[in-house]
Amino acid sequence: MLRYINEFAVDSEICLPGDPNSTARFTLPDVEPIIIHRKPLDKIPSLLRKIRPQLCYDVGNGILIDPGNCSILIDYRGHKISVDAEDDKLEIAGQWVINMGLATATIIRGHLPLHGAGLQVDGRFIAIMAPSTVGKSTLSWHLLQKDAKFACDDLISTYYTDEQKFISYPSVSLCPKVHHSLVVRAGLDIKQLTRIDDGSNEEEYLIPLPMQKRVHFPQQLSAVFLLCPDKNLALSEVYKSKLAPVKFLSKLPENLHSIWLTAKWWNWERLSKRCHQFAEQVPAY
Repeated sequence: MLRYINEFAVDSEICLPGDPNSTARFTLPDVEPIIIHRKPLDKIPSLLRKIRPQLCYDVGNGILIDPGNCSILIDYRGHKISVDAEDDKLEIAGQWVINMGLATATIIRGHLPLHGAGLQVDGRFIAIMAPSTVGKSTLSWHLLQKDAKFACDDLISTYYTDEQKFISYPSVSLCPKVHHSLVVRAGLDIKQLTRIDDGSNEEEYLIPLPMQKRVHFPQQLSAVFLLCPDKNLALSEVYKSKLAPVKFLSKLPENLHSIWLTAKWWNWERLSKRCHQFAEQVPAY
């Protein structure tokens, strides 16, 4: 069964986190399925891998990400991801695939991987962007309790069309995730939730959603909201202002998913051009 995650129709040999029952179909513009399969990666030749272990390598035919508990190789066309992990580490590997792996493939294909949560509010697709632990997933959850619909969690793939519009893709096969503290505050039945095993000490859970609470099709991105908590404001206060394109552009690179990990291998001239177009066309607050 294909899973629809961002702009990808994912054909995977390993189990990926999310909702396998979400099978809504939509047409993706000129995008082939991405294949994820298991393959030993320990024999890949890399002198740097031997003399100075690090998290990410250029191995000639792709980008190798090697966090220690698994290895994933994204080929240079962005069409295939190879996974090397022991059986008891496959769940962790799946988390690396849908985050770092697919974000890297998104950049390879010339799209922008925004680090944020995607929602449809009042019929419009918006992105809530912030560094990890700031609270974008918590805010998204509260909006979902109202009339918002879920599109993406953590990674929003944004595609520049021939009509010069930025289109964002929903992850129909994924679920929103929330921290354990929110599960307790919201009174959710923890026995009905799936805990995420990503190899960290964070206790997070996947929240199943019915199809009517999901965005099913790609949609033009209407606005971006950059969360910036201010300890000087009361909890009930919200301050907002529109960012000038040049100000938004200065903040955009740090809000691209996985760019910190693989930055030195990208075509920065092409990526910079796309970021400039994005900052000029999409309102940011």
